[in-house]
Amino acid sequence: MKKKIVLLIALFTFLIPLSLRVNALDYFDANDNIRKTGEYHHSLFLAGNNVSNNSTVNGIAFIAGSNIDISGVSEYTFTAGNIINVNGVIEKDLFAAGNQINIRNSSNIGRDVYIAGNEVNINSSINGNAFVVGNHIVLDNINITGDLDISAGYIEVLGNVSINGTLKVNEDANITNENNLVAKNREIVAPEEVTHNNYIFTDILTTIASFIVLGIILALLLPKATKKINYDIDLNKFGKYLLQGISVLVLVPLIVLLLMVTYVGMLLAFVLILIYVIAIIIALLLAMIMIGNAIYTLLFKKENNIYISIVIGTILLTLVKYIPYVGGLIYFLSLLYGLGMIWNIYKTNK
Repeated sequence: MKKKIVLLIALFTFLIPLSLRVNALDYFDANDNIRKTGEYHHSLFLAGNNVSNNSTVNGIAFIAGSNIDISGVSEYTFTAGNIINVNGVIEKDLFAAGNQINIRNSSNIGRDVYIAGNEVNINSSINGNAFVVGNHIVLDNINITGDLDISAGYIEVLGNVSINGTLKVNEDANITNENNLVAKNREIVAPEEVTHNNYIFTDILTTIASFIVLGIILALLLPKATKKINYDIDLNKFGKYLLQGISVLVLVPLIVLLLMVTYVGMLLAFVLILIYVIAIIIALLLAMIMIGNAIYTLLFKKENNIYISIVIGTILLTLVKYIPYVGGLIYFLSLLYGLGMIWNIYKTNK
């Protein structure tokens, strides 16, 4: 399982820069509301609040947003958002992460699906394997040609569901209408095994989805503030930002402990903890945007586009974290740099 995930990460990391070495004007679209049509003989990157893709993509479709509708045709689709509706044709594999994911009856999945979400509704047959993780999963009158590996709290079976391969399901799942779920083979997986096998997969998809959605929301809510920030990585201040980041990371918990001595201080400590957590999240997001901006401007020599930077940086930094030995260090240094950057923004605007 781990080898497959590492291979997927390596492939994804390779495909992104490979597909980026092109004219950005035709390959990228980032806006509040996007409705894409036409035919593209290359990969396509879309990011915004409301994104509708009704185009034909002869390559990989990367789509991120709050509300996403996929009605076109693509070879592969990688998507992350709040609500995702899949109505189109995906000739090979679908990778989706979000709060609510709906695979409609009108869709056609040519091969495998990898899904992580809170609510997942699958109403279309799958011509390959399905790997699904969620809280509430609905299987509605479908046929899965290969295996179904599912981990959920609640599984709702509607109509007749058939699996030509092996059904792997967590032992503590609550399944309704289980008699209508027919599989060639069944394998009940203990909860601890599910956690071990699915952790990396779900962590990758949920992290990417969460930070992309958060970044887009911040960019939409605070457009002037986000545009004022310089997202260029300043190598001359790199060491300074790291030291400031370490100081913030270490000193704030110490201050919290000191404040907890008195009742009034305890209230201030809780407020400081909240600010501290928010600062860490924003620091990682800033680091992701800077990495995405560096790649975007380096390859295309164009002005920063915050939406595209969010998508590229989030995907790359999340995947880099899983590179053995150096990945965790790079992720940690990125966090420190982001915290140092937040501290400098605060001092500048104080």
